[in-house]
Amino acid sequence: MKLFEDLPPMDHLRSEDMSLVQIIIPVESAHRAVSYLGELGLLQLKDVRNPNPVDLIVFAFDSHRGSCSVFWQLLLELVVRFVSSKILSSGLTQTGTVPRDLVVKRCGEMSRKLRFFGDQISKAGITASPCPASQQVIDLEELEVRSSEHEAELLEMNANSEKLRQTYNELLEFKLVLLKAGGFLVAAQNHAVPPETELVENIYSKKDDESVFLLEQPESSSKAGLRFISGIICKSKELTFERMLFRATRGNMFFNQAPAGEQVMDPVSGEMVEKTVFVVFFSGEQAKNKILKICQAFGASCYPVPEENSKQMQLTREVKKEKGVYDTLNMLNFDVTKKCLVGEGWCPTFAKPQIKEALEHATIHSNSQVGIIFHDMDSFESPPTYFRTNRFTHAFQEIVDAYGVARYQEANPAVYSVITFPFLFAVMFGDWGHGLCLLLGSLILILHEKKLGSQEMRGRLMHVVNFLLELPDDAHTTGLIKYRDPYPFGVDPRWRGSRSELPFLNSVKMKMSILLGVSQMNLGILLSYFDAKFHGSSLDIRYQFMPQMIFLNSLFGYLALLIVIKWCTGSQADLYHVMIYMFLEPTGDLGENQLFWGQKELQILLLLMAIVAVPWMLFPKPFILRKLHTERFQGRTYGILGTSEMDLDHDPDSARRQHHEDFNFSEVFVHQMIHSIEFVLGAVSNTASYLRLWALSLAHSELSTVFYEKLLLLAWGYDSVIIRIAGLAVFAFATAFILLMMETLSAFLHALRLHWVEFMGKFYHGFKEVREEEKSKLVGNVFSSVASNYDLMNDLMSIGLHRLWKDRLVTKLCPFPGMKHLDVAGGTGDIAFRVLESIRSVSHRAMQDGLAETEEQTQIYICDINPNMLNIGKKRAIERGFAEDRYLHWVEGDAEALGFEDESMDGYTIGFGIRNVTHIEKALAEAYRVLKRGGRFLCLELSHVEFPVFKQLYDYYSFSVIPAVGELVAGDRESYEYLVESIRRFPNQDAFGRMIVEAGFQKVEYENLVGGVVAIHSGLKL
Repeated sequence: MKLFEDLPPMDHLRSEDMSLVQIIIPVESAHRAVSYLGELGLLQLKDVRNPNPVDLIVFAFDSHRGSCSVFWQLLLELVVRFVSSKILSSGLTQTGTVPRDLVVKRCGEMSRKLRFFGDQISKAGITASPCPASQQVIDLEELEVRSSEHEAELLEMNANSEKLRQTYNELLEFKLVLLKAGGFLVAAQNHAVPPETELVENIYSKKDDESVFLLEQPESSSKAGLRFISGIICKSKELTFERMLFRATRGNMFFNQAPAGEQVMDPVSGEMVEKTVFVVFFSGEQAKNKILKICQAFGASCYPVPEENSKQMQLTREVKKEKGVYDTLNMLNFDVTKKCLVGEGWCPTFAKPQIKEALEHATIHSNSQVGIIFHDMDSFESPPTYFRTNRFTHAFQEIVDAYGVARYQEANPAVYSVITFPFLFAVMFGDWGHGLCLLLGSLILILHEKKLGSQEMRGRLMHVVNFLLELPDDAHTTGLIKYRDPYPFGVDPRWRGSRSELPFLNSVKMKMSILLGVSQMNLGILLSYFDAKFHGSSLDIRYQFMPQMIFLNSLFGYLALLIVIKWCTGSQADLYHVMIYMFLEPTGDLGENQLFWGQKELQILLLLMAIVAVPWMLFPKPFILRKLHTERFQGRTYGILGTSEMDLDHDPDSARRQHHEDFNFSEVFVHQMIHSIEFVLGAVSNTASYLRLWALSLAHSELSTVFYEKLLLLAWGYDSVIIRIAGLAVFAFATAFILLMMETLSAFLHALRLHWVEFMGKFYHGFKEVREEEKSKLVGNVFSSVASNYDLMNDLMSIGLHRLWKDRLVTKLCPFPGMKHLDVAGGTGDIAFRVLESIRSVSHRAMQDGLAETEEQTQIYICDINPNMLNIGKKRAIERGFAEDRYLHWVEGDAEALGFEDESMDGYTIGFGIRNVTHIEKALAEAYRVLKRGGRFLCLELSHVEFPVFKQLYDYYSFSVIPAVGELVAGDRESYEYLVESIRRFPNQDAFGRMIVEAGFQKVEYENLVGGVVAIHSGLKL
C-alpha cells in the first residue's frame, strides 16, 4: 500500500469541494446580481423563502394562535376593554368628548388593521392550532404601534409580490407568443414574395406593387402594407374575439391562433387559466387602430414579435433569461426591514473569487450605494456534486450521470471512461476502414458547427461530435496492431480465405475479450480502494478490497495469465480443460495442458486463496463493527477506524454501518452476505459478459465480408453498367445504414452496458436524481411505457398479493350506498371496481329492507394523470361488465390540482400513486379539500420494511430482481429501476403519518402488511 500512498492527489477523480454560502443583496441590485450569477453558472441557490410569510403579522399570538372564531372573539374583548379604560380615564370632563372620539377612531382603525391581517391569514391558507385556555396579557398601546408597523411591511410585501408576479406572467406570456407566433409568420412568409421589412413598435409592414390576396400581396399604398399584431388571450374569449375582429374589419383580416400549451395566471382572479396565442394579419392604419381597441376591450395582451427567425430566437433567449432571473428571485427571502434579499446556495470553493467579482460588478452597474454581502456558512447537510468538465469530457460525464449522479466526493468513473469507453466501442465496431468513415463524418460536423442550430443546440451537438470524434479515432487505430514481419499491421493476411480463418479469429478475439474484461474489472476494484482510502474506511480496504482482488485474480486473473503464456510459447494446451479441472480435479496430472513448471501447485494455491477470500469478505467486517459499537457505548476508546466508519453521512445501504445508537448486527450481517454472494456470482457473469466484445466484432466483420462479396464483387462481375451501378448503390446503402449507423448504435449500447454494470458496479453507488420539474413528466413516461403490462408486472412483483392488499384497503373504507368516492391514481380501476362491488353487495342486502333507493346516488370517480392508464381501466371495465355503468366516471387529472369542488367526496383513496407525486403535501391538501366532514382518507403505498433480516432480502429482491423482470416482461428496465428508487426515497410510515396530520387529518394511523412492504395509511376529516 506504500506505493498507493505516495501517488499524487487525484483531483479530477472526485467532485469539487463545495461551500455553503449566503448572499445578502440590496433590492436595487437584485436583478442584475442574479443575472450575472446565472451567466457565471457556478452557484446553486436554495429555496429559502418563508413557507408562511404572513406569520409576520400574527405578532400578538406567536405562542398561541387560535382559530378564526377565537381570534375575533378575543379581539372584540380587547377592543371593548380598551375603549372602556380610555373613557374612564378621561373622567368625562368638559374635554372628555374629544378623547372619546379619538379613542373610537383609534379603535376603529385598529379593528380595520386586524381585519386586514385576518384576511391575509385566510388568503394564505394558514390553519392554526386551537387556542389554549391561558392567555398572556397584551398591551394594546404596543399592539397599536406594532399593527401599524406590520401593516406597512405587509402592504409593501404585497406590492412587491404583485409586481413580481405581474412581471413573471408577462414574461411567460411573451415567451409563449414568441414560440407559437413564429410558426405563423414562417407560414405567411412561404405564401408571400420576400419584401423589405420594417419594425414599427410591434407591427411589421410588407410592401409590393400588386394586390391579389391579403396574405400574398399587400395594398399598393405605402401606408397600407400587410401588417400583423400578435398577442395572447383567454381561451374562453377566443371565438367572440375572432367574430368581433371579423366584423370590425369587414373580413379584411386573417386570424390565426394556437393553444398556448401552458396555463397562465389570470391577473384579475389570480387563477390559472388556459390561454390562446393569436396573430392577426391586416392591412391599413385604420384596421390597426380598431384591432388594438378590440384587444384592449377583451383584455388581450399584445407583444412584439420579430419576423426574422434570428431575431425571434434572440428574443426568445432573452425572455427565457428574464424568466429564469425572476424564478431565481422567487427563491430568495425578502427582508422587509432591511430592504434586501437573502439567499443561500452551494458553490465550488474555487469559484468564490469569481462569484465575488460578479457581485461587485452587479453593484457597480446598478449604481447601488450598498454592496452585496457574500460569506460562508456552516452546514451539516451533504453538499451537491459538481464536476468541472469541458466540451470534450462533458459527453462522458453525462454517460456516467445517466446511470446515477455521484455522491459528494465519490470516485468519478468518467475520468477513465474518456479512454476505456471509446476503446471498447472500437473493439466491437472493429475495423480500420469503417472507423475512418466515422472520423471523417465527425470532422465534417465540426466544420459546419455554426450552421447547425442555435447556441444551445450547437453546444449539445459539440458534446456529441467530440464524443464521436473519440470513437472513430480508436476505431480506426484498433486494427493497426503492429507486429514483426512478414506483415506490417493487423492480422496476417494469409488467414484470409482459409478454412481456419473463422476459428482462428474467434479464438484471438475471445481471448482478447477476457484480457480486456479482467483488466477493466481490476481497475474498478482498484478504484474502490481509492474511494475507501479517501473516506478513511480501513475496514473496506482490509475486508472488501483485498479479498475481492484475491478472488477475482485467483480465478480469472490466472486465466488471463494462461492466455498470455500460451500466446508467448505457442503451446497447444486446452485452456477450457485447464480451468474446468482446476475445480474438479485440482491434484490431477495436467499432461499436455501444462504450460509451465509448478503449474499444478500454483493452481491449488490459487484455488485455496479464492475459497478463503469468500469468508474473508463475509464474516470479519460485521463482527468487527459490532465489537467497535459495543466498545464505543461502554466508554472505551478505540483507534482502529477513522471517524467515517460510523459517520451518519454515508449511504444507508452501504455495508458500512453508520448508526451510533441504532446498530443491528443481523441487518449488517445479511447485507454483507448478500454483497459477498453478489460479487462472487458477478465475477463469473461479468467476465462472460465481456465476450460481447468478441460477438459484436465477429458480427461486424462477417457483415462486412458478406456485403463486399455478395453485393459489390458479384455486381462487378457483370459487364452491364446498370448492374454495376445498382450493385454499388446497394453496397453503399448497406454500408452507410447498417454498418455505420446500426452497428455504431449497437456497439455504443454494449459499451454502455460494460461500463455501467461490469466496471462501475465494482465501486460506484450513485442514484439517479430527478428534478421536480421533470418528475411529473418522468412518472408519465414510466406509466405510459408499462401500461400494457401493468397487471402482469404487479402479479409478478407482488406474487399476486397486491389483490389482497387492495381488498384490505376497500374493507377499511367501508363503502356505503349513495356515497361519492374519489380514487386517485387509479387509472386501471382496480380499487374503484372493488368499491362498486362492495357497495352493490351492501345495496343488495338493503333492498330486502326497502332502502335501496340510495344506490342511485352512488358516484365513483377514477382520476389519473396518465391517459394510457385510464384507457386500460376502461377496457377492463368493459371486460368486467361495467361499460354501461352510470356510477363510474373516468377523469384525467393531477393529484396536486383536483378539479372537484370543496367538500364534495365521502371517501378518497390512492393506491401506489402518492410516491410519484412531485409535491406530496399538495396532494394531501387537495385530498383534505375535496373530502366532506367525516370523510375518510386512505392511502395504500409501498413502504419501508421493519424486520432487519427481511429488509436486506427485500432490498436485494427490489434492486436486482424487479428491474430484471421488468426488462424481461415489459421490455423496460429503466422504469422499474425508477420504481424501486422512488420507493426507497418515499418517507417511512411515521414520517408520512406526520405529513397526513399536517394536512389537517385527524385520527391518523397506519397498518403494515407483509412486514412493512406495504402500508395502509388512514385519516378522517373532522
